[in-house]
Amino acid sequence: MALSNDKKILILIHYESILTKIGKVQPQYETIESLCDEFNVNKDYAHDLRKKFFETGTLDRKSGSGRKHVEGYVDRRQRVVESIRKRRSSSIMCISEETDIPHTSVQRIIKEEGMRLISRRTCPLLSDDQKLKRLKWCRQNRHNQWDGHVDIDEKWFDLFPFHKERYHDGSPRRKQPLLSKGNPPKIMILTAIAKPDLEKGFNGLIGIWRIQKNVEAQRSSKNHCKGDSYKIDCTLTADYFYDLMTTGVMPMICKKMQSFQNVTVQMDNARPHIGKNNVELFNDFGDSLFPCITTINQPAQSPDLNANDIGFFTSLNKRVLRNKCTNVDKLWFALEENFWSTKPATLTSIFKSKSRIVTEIIKQKGLNVNVPHSL
Repeated sequence: MALSNDKKILILIHYESILTKIGKVQPQYETIESLCDEFNVNKDYAHDLRKKFFETGTLDRKSGSGRKHVEGYVDRRQRVVESIRKRRSSSIMCISEETDIPHTSVQRIIKEEGMRLISRRTCPLLSDDQKLKRLKWCRQNRHNQWDGHVDIDEKWFDLFPFHKERYHDGSPRRKQPLLSKGNPPKIMILTAIAKPDLEKGFNGLIGIWRIQKNVEAQRSSKNHCKGDSYKIDCTLTADYFYDLMTTGVMPMICKKMQSFQNVTVQMDNARPHIGKNNVELFNDFGDSLFPCITTINQPAQSPDLNANDIGFFTSLNKRVLRNKCTNVDKLWFALEENFWSTKPATLTSIFKSKSRIVTEIIKQKGLNVNVPHSL
């Protein structure tokens, strides 16, 4: 701790008296060591103090000398928070470079503020025409309770999903062997779900289908002999989708929803769904069934209006990840098992969220909305 000027003057007086011993007056301190021990300084300090006084005539510190002033913690905290809010989200190193604050201090401030690391979120890019169509569709379905309404959609599920970040305990990490990093094993499924009606004995689950096609082995291998027929996972086409709807989805709807007079099937505007006049063909086919099935398309760029995309696929994926599948057949088995074990309360909650999303879109004039999980 720095000494005051009064103590510096006392040290200088006693130091000078020890050196000169003028007159008969006995100095208070016999040696320089005892003087320095009393004021808790070393001998060099006393010597430098005397030298400075004789050279400058003062004991005051020069302006600008000593340790530079360090910015207060409160000021640092405020600058870090303002940088994060201005950039909306950023990495610790970017914030450190922008604010000129050590990254360790930035990390500590972020932790104390209760902020967390998130991934970048995206939303569909909407044109003005698409916003108007979204708004019109939502106004037409503002009071829709989604009874007798089926949402269908398809999704790829990866066998080994890659997460950008995960918690790790520091133990040696095992690398996942892959035949091709650019084309990891995955399967496409199509699901059909509806709002449950337990009074009618309907749990809301229509069915789940794996998108596969039959191929013939062109040559013999360790897996197949030449000429053998086997199935491989594939993408969806208009012809495949028509066959799947007329032989799988619609007959299952008739079987599961016999207590309804009319059923509406909603799907997006993907090319396999609407190509080759599929929608008109589905409506013609659905008129001959009981219950009568009508097929409609949701607005373009509007996955937030399909129950599968709103929350069902996310719920299904989280449950499947617990199984730790090692091949695509086991992945399909886990998907099928977890699909049929979905609770009716989960589907009811998803369709309630869909109603609230419709209301929010009307308020936002067709724009994308971010509905909280509590809705």
